Amino acid sequence: MYVRPFALIVLLLAAARAEAQSPPATTDSAKHAAEGWIYGASLGIPGYRSTPAAELFTFGVNFTQLRPGRLGADFSLGTIPSVAVAGILPLGARAGVAFPLAAGPYLLVLPSAGVSTIMAMGPEGGAGVGGVTAGIATIAHAGPLGLRTGITWHGFANTSGAIWLLEIGFVSVPSATP
Repeated sequence: MYVRPFALIVLLLAAARAEAQSPPATTDSAKHAAEGWIYGASLGIPGYRSTPAAELFTFGVNFTQLRPGRLGADFSLGTIPSVAVAGILPLGARAGVAFPLAAGPYLLVLPSAGVSTIMAMGPEGGAGVGGVTAGIATIAHAGPLGLRTGITWHGFANTSGAIWLLEIGFVSVPSATP
């Protein structure tokens, strides 16, 4: 059930180990962004298997540590506004690592893996479930402003398929120039 996320985690760790043994890259595309934090907001559409649930669109914030060619922290927190209007506070959170890769001077590719949770709280109490996550995002940027698109897959106990989230949003990207 968790084969894909596990495989992605293994690949990320192997890539990080290989990076530690290779000389630093000197191409312009590898040095296009300064180290720091990418942060922003996004809208998303969740789904299960091949069925999107547009009526449950999400709003979230994300934070990714930019260390090109090295593992960095990756966090996200989101909610479903249409459910919150009904008096139930749904929260989704993701925490893990991302491996930012410079695909060009203005394009980053961010494979990621980690853990995730979905929680809901209402007048009668709350509940939650935890699992694993894997994803990939791209950030096209011109200077400090970027467009982030991505998809994450979330595997939880007692589900026969992954819950996925397709997102698009704007982010702030650290700039190499003052």
